Amino acid sequence: MKRTLLIGVFLVVAGMALGQPYQEALVHMRGLLQYQLQKQRAIEKGKLTSFHVQPFRNMGLERIPARKVLDDGDPRHIWGFQVKGNGEYDKATQPLHQLFVHRHWGSIVAVDHFSADDSICELYFWGKKYYRRFSTELRRMGFAIRQSSSQQNVLEFRREETTIGVDVIIWPEIYILQIKSL
Repeated sequence: MKRTLLIGVFLVVAGMALGQPYQEALVHMRGLLQYQLQKQRAIEKGKLTSFHVQPFRNMGLERIPARKVLDDGDPRHIWGFQVKGNGEYDKATQPLHQLFVHRHWGSIVAVDHFSADDSICELYFWGKKYYRRFSTELRRMGFAIRQSSSQQNVLEFRREETTIGVDVIIWPEIYILQIKSL
């Protein structure tokens, strides 16, 4: 009887240890969409250089200095949560998302293109929970989802009365969410 009880307690404790959820960053679509809209308006007014409101620190992400792989004049700002650098990254042959190695499924990277020519904000994440949360938030805000006509692995979220669109690129190893002006 004691042996059965101890085995039962051990299985419960082991199940609790394996079932611990990973920590996620507090990234929300509403804040990102508002940020992209403000950035778009700053570009239209020609005041992008004085526009420094970046919500990523408030969402729990830390600035990633990528001077080794990005050129000095590169307009991208990179923020991350629970990621580390890939020491074998080759910028000539690999896409930017391979610069990062995720620590767990709650890892996320924000790449903010901060120029007048390319005003886009990208999120790289590995966990499906982020995708589910972001798509649910977008649907609640009235965005409709549709498959891209040009690429099979791209889902487009659009809303008629807004100038901001969201595309989700789904690869086997990573999700890339792009918030951009239409």
